[in-house]
Amino acid sequence: MTDDAESLQVRLMQQFLDEAEPVEWLVAVTNMNYDDSAELAEWMASHPRLDRASALALYWYSQPGFMQEYPSEDDVPDIARGGWRIVHRLQERLAGRELVDGGVAFDPRDDDGQDWTEEARNGADVAWQIPEELFRAVPGQEIDTGNYAADHEWEDGMPPAVWQVLEEAYDDEDD
Repeated sequence: MTDDAESLQVRLMQQFLDEAEPVEWLVAVTNMNYDDSAELAEWMASHPRLDRASALALYWYSQPGFMQEYPSEDDVPDIARGGWRIVHRLQERLAGRELVDGGVAFDPRDDDGQDWTEEARNGADVAWQIPEELFRAVPGQEIDTGNYAADHEWEDGMPPAVWQVLEEAYDDEDD
């Protein structure tokens, strides 16, 4: 993805998420392409509308187990620094109880069969520990985010309105 297209994607998703419901936040978090969305993920991690379930999903999808090797952001390879900031910002927000209950569920031990917590490396051989409370599910309405995305024609964590504008931008670049 070119820088212009990535910038457009971030702007469009920010506009969408500013008005989105918690279920749409969760679908975006669990279906987006993190390789193309580092800037968006960092924005999401600090957004005041981020609900607890989406924050916990974003936390685990950002691979905190990998980040446990690094005691500070300065120790993290440049390419992974955004992920380190996301993990620590979300850890702070989730532990601080500042996030709202959006009414949707997320279980890091069973996300459509995926146990994200297996990647955690709590113990003496890591630079920092993942708080125990971040291993616990957020109760609420269970959403099959993959089916939701398919049923509503989302692509890579983007609703059709965003995806269509990006497709047009790609077509214009090719011309």
